[in-house]
Amino acid sequence: AGLGSAGSATGSLTPRAAWAGAPERTRDAAFDDLPPTEPDLTEARELIEEAGATGAKLTVATSSIGQDVSLLATAVQAAGTQIGLDIRLRSIAPNAFTALFTDPGAREGIDMFPLTYYHS
Repeated sequence: AGLGSAGSATGSLTPRAAWAGAPERTRDAAFDDLPPTEPDLTEARELIEEAGATGAKLTVATSSIGQDVSLLATAVQAAGTQIGLDIRLRSIAPNAFTALFTDPGAREGIDMFPLTYYHS
């Protein structure tokens, strides 16, 4: 979802192209053994219940610093809701959002904040 036919979901932190210099056999073996990317909502709900976290309130920071940040935060909220968590979004100004990386005080009351990485 959200790929607009421009790519495909992967269980890898890096795209297949990052391994272009590796032997094809090695590359195929590494990617073929990755876990599936389809969510198992039943198992996720069970894990949340086992942890005693059903209905837990979590705060995720979001910002207009980039569309990817708000998209990721909204996706986390939707996924959390599906498995029984109460995910609240807190909008933070772009200059304050960057402080989340370096200032522990800026992270008070924030359980998570999305970040992005672009392979180059």
